[in-house]
Formats: sequence, structure tokens, C-alpha cells
Amino acid sequence: ATFLNKEISDLNFSYGTTINVDIPTSGLSTNHAYKVEPIYQPTGTNVRLPLPVSINQPALVFSTCDAGGAKELYPRRMVVEEGTGTWCQYCVWGIVGMEYMAENYPDNFYGIAVHSGDQMDIEDKYGLSFNSYPSAYFNRKELSSPASYTMEQFLKNQSGLTTNAMVKITAATYSDDYTQLKVSANTRFAFDKTGADYRLAYVITENEVGPYLQNNAYAGSDNEMGGFEKLPSPTPVLYNDVARGIYPSLTGIEGSVPAAITACTDYGYEYSFPMPKNCDNYANLKLTVLLYDAKTGEIVNADRVVCPVGRSNIELSVDMGDEPGTLAEKLGDQLGYIY
Repeated sequence: ATFLNKEISDLNFSYGTTINVDIPTSGLSTNHAYKVEPIYQPTGTNVRLPLPVSINQPALVFSTCDAGGAKELYPRRMVVEEGTGTWCQYCVWGIVGMEYMAENYPDNFYGIAVHSGDQMDIEDKYGLSFNSYPSAYFNRKELSSPASYTMEQFLKNQSGLTTNAMVKITAATYSDDYTQLKVSANTRFAFDKTGADYRLAYVITENEVGPYLQNNAYAGSDNEMGGFEKLPSPTPVLYNDVARGIYPSLTGIEGSVPAAITACTDYGYEYSFPMPKNCDNYANLKLTVLLYDAKTGEIVNADRVVCPVGRSNIELSVDMGDEPGTLAEKLGDQLGYIY
């Protein structure tokens, strides 16, 4: 490890104190990440240590990307894949936690709700296993509770909101018959590497699904739970970030990112996959591309866009028949043509 010291003396800490510190960068090698941590060494008499300090400084990530020594940092996206179900009375805390993170960290948090044993069930097809409900994988690095404070702490402990690897969706278009989605994406890294095994995987999620009845352990509780304490059990819920499909698999496409990586170079990749047929409203879909490290099993970054809406001006004749049934049941594979 490399240690560089920046000493600040004669400070008088109090609640809410903000201190700006210039970090010396001379002597730091390129293509490495450095974490900033405070070390308290009180001297003198009548010394009181400050309360824990929040360091609002992302990791220092350097890469020499041009002759001028330019440095690059990329937005870090935390991907949470949550195991949940309408039958699970405690899963409301996951609903509340996912909504909190999406609202407070819209540029750095992507939630994916992997339902099991209900009308939105996809767990077996998705490929992740959960040992309890609710529980969630954080970048597939940690399996933990999807409570808001747990996810927020993990995000902050990732050495800040920037990182040295990125993926970006550059285009997403439907095939002529609207059955396939073609996605173009670029990956880019702030370091050189050989023998890498990064891969791309694609996830379709849907918002405003339902409403379906959700069991609610917090009905009538004195403890605040995002408003669920004021609702009955079960209670109707519109669900967001509902996983509808992962392509081609949990571990992505081998060879979608080169094994030999040159710093600050864009690597493009195109992939087409069939649109899922289990969606309620194709206007509410989002596409997430995961940058997956097959050597560590972790998701190192991601990107998300709203799926294109392109199925306009299509005439569709539907025979509803005499028997009762939902529009989805009557239309079958043609449901995707309805917005």
C-alpha cells in the first residue's frame, strides 16, 4: 500500500464542521485507486475527539489517457437485485428502501425487483437464489437487507460515487416486427489490463405493474414504514423495477468486452434479444446493461435507459370471444403492440 500524509493541526471541531483539504497527488502512480480516510491524533490537554466524520471525497482514480496526463472518472452505479414477493409481509421494507434509493440517488442507483411465487414471478428464469425474503444482492458483491440505510451505507462505502470502469448504452432500437430489441453499448476503462473477462448482460424491468395485493406486516404499526403503517394488510400496490427478463443469462456474454483493455478506449458491442412477452405495459419498460466481471462475480457498473416506444400506427383486430378473460390472455403474443 502507498500512504501519503496530509496533516492538519490546530483545528476546533464542532457539530457540522466542514473542512476542505487539498490532497497531494505528486508521487501517486497511475491506474490505481486511493481511498481517503481520516486518522485522529489529538494532542494537548482538554482534548475531545470529534464525532465520526463524513468524507465527501470519492476515491482518487488516476489514468494517463493522453499526452497531457488527463484523468478520467466515471459515475458509479449500484445495482440492487432484490428477492421479493406479494406474499411476503416484510417485503414492504424492501419496497420502501428501493423507492428511497431511487429518489435520493437517481444517477447512482438501479433497482431490479426479482419476484418469486406471485403474479410477477421470474426468480427461476432470472437465475439468482435468495435465502430469505426480502434480501438483495448489492452489485453481486454482498447479500444483505434491502433496507434503505443498509443500501445507502453500501453505496457510500464503495469509495465514493465514481469508479474506473463504465458501460454506456448508445442506442436501442426495435426490429421491424418489434419482436427484438437491438442494443448498442460502449465500455471504457481508466486502466490497462490483459486477461480480463468482463461481460455485458441485459435486463428489462417494468414500472407501475399491477396493482396486486401485498401482505403488509406493518399495518397499524407505531413504527414508520414509508406510509405502509397506515395501510391495511393486504394492500394494493403498484410495483416498480419489476424484472421481466435477463439476457442472455445472469453471467452475460463472453467476449462482449475484449480481454486486452487499453485505458480510455471505447469498445463497442451490439446485441439483439427477444422482447419479453410477460409485460403489462410496454411503454413502462426500462433497459439496464450490466458490466459484469466474470473473474470476481461482481457487477462493476451499469447503465439504464427508458426503452424506445416505436409501435405506433399499427392496426390490430382482436376477437375477444364470449368467455371472460383479461386483455393479456386474449392477445397473447400480440400484447406488446398495445400501449
